[in-house]
Amino acid sequence: MKETYIFDFDGTLVDSMTPAVKVLLEYLDERGARYPDDIVKTIIPLGYKGIADYYVKEFGLTELPQEVYDTVVERLEGVYANAVMAKPEVEKTLAALKARGASLSVLTASPHVFLDPCIKRLGWEKYFDNLWSSDDFEMKKAEPFIYKEAVKRLRVQPSDCFMVDDNVKALSAAKEAGLKTIAVYDSFSKDYEKEMRSFADKYAVVFDEIL
Repeated sequence: MKETYIFDFDGTLVDSMTPAVKVLLEYLDERGARYPDDIVKTIIPLGYKGIADYYVKEFGLTELPQEVYDTVVERLEGVYANAVMAKPEVEKTLAALKARGASLSVLTASPHVFLDPCIKRLGWEKYFDNLWSSDDFEMKKAEPFIYKEAVKRLRVQPSDCFMVDDNVKALSAAKEAGLKTIAVYDSFSKDYEKEMRSFADKYAVVFDEIL
């Protein structure tokens, strides 16, 4: 049976969490919003449109969700296009999986204006059969429905597909949907390593450990 992998993007394939989180938290700081220390765990799987909705509802912002979204995207678009780099061992691992005939897809909470230029600049189009944003599904990565729909589009059973991610809520949702899960280390999710190890099928400290 053909191996099937779905990869998260931010914090899994690329080292983008630092600039992304910086912009997202600066937005709240500029407005004097008080937020919990673990807010990153909550907001990242929502996607940027979901984050905008969450910000307005949770913190009573005067801006419309679309205005929040537009501001954040504008601040980050150039970062993804020009500066975000691959995490260690990622390209080697993708090449090895592709060489043995695996089907590889990306499913990210980031919009295509971040994902597509970054993938192109890194030269990774050759590895992936699908580049999906959660916007394509109109669903959130913290919910199991998006993973059920993804495997349906891939025409595989959930139990025959690996979800590779660094976010505990996304992995938990994928697990609930019946996928096999591989948690990968990222500095922004290290506090949840124990929790991820408790249910993930594998935990990769270094990316090539997924092989």
